[in-house]
Amino acid sequence: MKDFLRSRLLLIVGGYVVLSALWIAFSDGLAAHLSNDPEVVVALNAGKVWLFVVLTAGVLYGALRRRDRAVEERHASLSARAEELQAIYDNANEAIFVHDMATARIVDCNQRACEMFRYGRDRLAACSIADLSEGIPPYDGEHARVWGKRAVEQGPHLFEWRSRRSDGACFWSEVGLRLGTIGGEVRVLAAIRDITDRKRDEEAFRRNEERSVTAFRTGPVAMLITRRSDGVCLDANEAFLAQTGYAREEVIGQTTLSDGINLWVNPDVRLSLWQELEAKKVIHGLEAEYRRKDGTVLLGLFSASLLPLGSDSRIIAVVDITVKRALEAMMLRTERLESLGVMAGGIAHDFNNLLASVFAYLDSAKESLRVRDAREAEESLSHALSVFGRARALTQQLLALAKGDAPLRRTQPVDELVRKAVVLATRGSDCEVSFASSPETWFCDVDENQIGQAIENLTLNAKQAMPRGGRLDVRVENVPSAAMPKHLPARDHVHISMRDTGNGIRGEHLSRIFDPFFATKPQGSGLRLATVASVVRKHEGCVEAESEVGTGSVFHIWLPRAPAQTQAMTLSTADVLQGRGHVLVLDDEASILNFAAAILRRSGYEVSLARNAEQAVALAELTLASGQPFRAAILDVAIPDGPGGKEIVHRLKMLDPTIKVLASSGCAGDDVMARPADFGFDGSVPKPYLVHELRAALARLFPSDQPESDSTSSSRHAFAGQDPDRPITPDPS
Repeated sequence: MKDFLRSRLLLIVGGYVVLSALWIAFSDGLAAHLSNDPEVVVALNAGKVWLFVVLTAGVLYGALRRRDRAVEERHASLSARAEELQAIYDNANEAIFVHDMATARIVDCNQRACEMFRYGRDRLAACSIADLSEGIPPYDGEHARVWGKRAVEQGPHLFEWRSRRSDGACFWSEVGLRLGTIGGEVRVLAAIRDITDRKRDEEAFRRNEERSVTAFRTGPVAMLITRRSDGVCLDANEAFLAQTGYAREEVIGQTTLSDGINLWVNPDVRLSLWQELEAKKVIHGLEAEYRRKDGTVLLGLFSASLLPLGSDSRIIAVVDITVKRALEAMMLRTERLESLGVMAGGIAHDFNNLLASVFAYLDSAKESLRVRDAREAEESLSHALSVFGRARALTQQLLALAKGDAPLRRTQPVDELVRKAVVLATRGSDCEVSFASSPETWFCDVDENQIGQAIENLTLNAKQAMPRGGRLDVRVENVPSAAMPKHLPARDHVHISMRDTGNGIRGEHLSRIFDPFFATKPQGSGLRLATVASVVRKHEGCVEAESEVGTGSVFHIWLPRAPAQTQAMTLSTADVLQGRGHVLVLDDEASILNFAAAILRRSGYEVSLARNAEQAVALAELTLASGQPFRAAILDVAIPDGPGGKEIVHRLKMLDPTIKVLASSGCAGDDVMARPADFGFDGSVPKPYLVHELRAALARLFPSDQPESDSTSSSRHAFAGQDPDRPITPDPS
């Protein structure tokens, strides 16, 4: 302000000097120029003096007036600014005190300070630091002066303090001290914030943390805290130590890998656990094996989560389910034993019906042959073979149920398979069935017996849900990968849906209907839907259910589309193909060898028979040495009391890499039958043999074979040295 007034004054004086100099310099010359008369000149000189006085007075008045206005405007601006600063000062969230640096006396304070400490401004200004402090060390006047000295000597300081209001109530505050110059004087500025709520939250958090630590330490579930960056164990609770047999000092600072406590039986499970955790932030129920300190392997259910305490921490929880799984297995065996009686009665009933049908059709065929009605006899025999096929399928299902075998898959469409299973299961019932499918249903790699059993189980489940009859809608449709539900694999599938109009399933039961032994009906065993889930899972498919009580249920099966959709050779095509070459058959049962030899010789093949593996290898070596090696071999997978086809297939391939080998077994669900290529075979054919199936299996190995002339076929029969229709008993040696 002083500089502003000084500049204005200098401007006025300078202007006055300039104006006076110009007047003096030019006024005399002007008067002389106007007149030479002395009296006139005298009069002009007198007039110019007054004129100068008037002009300078006007100029000075205008200049001073302008200066006054400028001063008033400047003063108003400064006043407004001062009011603004005062408003900011008084309305700040913090209580602000201005202290004398030497005496610590309060020089000034803002309105927030009066409100916080509940004093008037004058009364507050008269208080000392001790009056505004709790008074109990370290929150007393002496320690306050120490903090002030630190601010003077070391610079700004921020610390927590216990302050006291006018009514004696104490509260937590955060105090910031720093030096500042006000009015040319160095002052100590104190900004105080009420942190009562923050301290209350901190205390609540501390207590909650103590409770969490206590829960962690004493909880019944084994828990371990590790670092995300390197997997080092940071802490473990008592349950984890008891479960693994380690002491805490043996765990802390170690990893869970082989160079540490060696927890994981399969390290790949650990890697997948961490990868899923990083993606989802929390995981539940990963089943994996882990190891105790003494080397005992246990089965656990692992869950993990990232801890909010730090970005580099995670917590792992593991529930030991070793005993639970053992009990479940025991319960499963017990349930199967309890169900065996019921199952045996059902099996006896089914087989009795099937045998009765076979005997009836054979008797009918015998009667037709007696009266020389070949057409009627052939029809009766065809019906008998059809019933025999059902009996064989039932046997294979029982074997699969007993052993839990892998599916014996064939690439085929499933729409007709589903239709037959539904029709068979609903025959004689009051259910109205509708069936719809895509025009050209995609092929799937399926075991027709297992998938048929799964469809029958779902159909029987629907029948039980509709005791008074109802409607069952079955749909089979192609679903491309782009149209698949997001929670299912993004690949082409065949979707089978079965919708009934039954009573529906309650919500609390819906999530458990595929669990073994879970049944909602008193007479239920809890295995029907569990079998469906198991079968579909073995086919890399998915099964789901949705239901509403009183409306009905819908079951969905998703089967992956076969990678290569190739039509299997039809039976009629296989029947007309004529074989060529030499075929080796290995089986320990003479009747099976006789039947296979008869079929193969009628189909144009030479046949050699073996009752054991050594004989089969010896025959292969002999024919190879003679220059007429076996073109194909049909090997029984398992031979009692000795090696079977599974053990010698590689020996045959080493002798002759061009030989084609079929696996044969009465257990269609055997792993070798399900995945013959994995064991060195080129295909498989189930026992007991049917003519068309055996021919079709060989035809798949040699699709280029064409029917040959009768003369060629006869020459082959002659070379074999035996009548194709005569039973053959191979030499046991």
